[in-house]
Amino acid sequence: MTNSSFPPPPTDSAYIAHLWDYPHLTVAIFGMQAHTPEGYAMYEAAGIPKEMEEALAHAKGLLCVRLFQEGNGGLQLQYWRSHTTIWPGSPAKCRIWPGGSG
Repeated sequence: MTNSSFPPPPTDSAYIAHLWDYPHLTVAIFGMQAHTPEGYAMYEAAGIPKEMEEALAHAKGLLCVRLFQEGNGGLQLQYWRSHTTIWPGSPAKCRIWPGGSG
């Protein structure tokens, strides 16, 4: 997922979040690894990347998303205003979230 509204993380220095601006900051971590090209094709065919992107585009309380690509997978860090903004109704149409209906 690419979100042009957030600058990419620096590659030559540290990235420091101003936690005092968000005392209830919550970080959600999602990881994915595909062992074969066919496995990744199945993941994409299931529509999960598109579903996540659409859900996050309308999420309330989402502050930032950082992507880290590694080998045959990657990691996504999602920074939320608080833990209460992640689950109730944020990306409720995405089936990977608890209670999601996608």
